[in-house]
Amino acid sequence: MTDAKLGMQHGRLGFEARYPHNVQYMVAFRAGEAWLLRELEKDRPYDTMTPGGTDDRHADAADAC
Repeated sequence: MTDAKLGMQHGRLGFEARYPHNVQYMVAFRAGEAWLLRELEKDRPYDTMTPGGTDDRHADAADAC
């Protein structure tokens, strides 16, 4: 396996960089890591856009009565 393929694989799997002084490995590692972050961002729910301190527990309590 080449350095680039190994770096891409480690980046996509979310591993820590094993060979930080190898330039080819790190270029591929960063590309794999960017791919992983894009994939994780796809599954993020939209409700994380609510402003900080927002609390809707009162709505749940009203429904329970």
